[in-house]
Amino acid sequence: MKHSGWFIPTLYTNRLLLRQLEWDDIDDIFQLFSDPEVMKLDGGMTMNERWQAEQFVFQYGHPVWYLKKQWLIWAIVEKETDRLIGSGGFKNWNGREEAEVGLDIIKDCWNKGYGQEALEAMLSFAFGKLGLKKVYAAMLSENKKALHLVQRMGFQYVGVNNKYPHANQFFNALLFVREKMNIKCSIGDDTGENKKGDESF
Repeated sequence: MKHSGWFIPTLYTNRLLLRQLEWDDIDDIFQLFSDPEVMKLDGGMTMNERWQAEQFVFQYGHPVWYLKKQWLIWAIVEKETDRLIGSGGFKNWNGREEAEVGLDIIKDCWNKGYGQEALEAMLSFAFGKLGLKKVYAAMLSENKKALHLVQRMGFQYVGVNNKYPHANQFFNALLFVREKMNIKCSIGDDTGENKKGDESF
């Protein structure tokens, strides 16, 4: 998907690359967001039609929103297979020095540490290239694995938003914040237990 030469920066980790969404990703995006188990953790609306994935890729994948500092969404791709296994990035940025982070990983790639690996890359980019001073995460209280992940990554619990807007609906969200100076976190190895259970938030 070309947009007049504009692009979203690609990030690289040991096992992943985070790249711009492309038109060829539509079927993979539909598979990801049509899975009720993934969306139960995400808190968003489950996709029922392929056109919804088309809309997601066109809207959220367009680099103009990155250039305008509105949001930044990547496709999360497994290097070894060149397969799209998730999506993640920043929203509610709006040109400020803070933004919300979130990600979703396809179900058959859960418990492999991909969520933490992607989150580490995104935070490094946020506090470096983007110049953000604060990143926050919002999630459902029942999403225990994501709760453990953000706390392990140095996020601090700040409270509850009883009317958190997400995907045209409202839900009770636990809010966590990580500031730029808070750089220490406990990180396991690529296959260790510390990285398991980090699928969606």
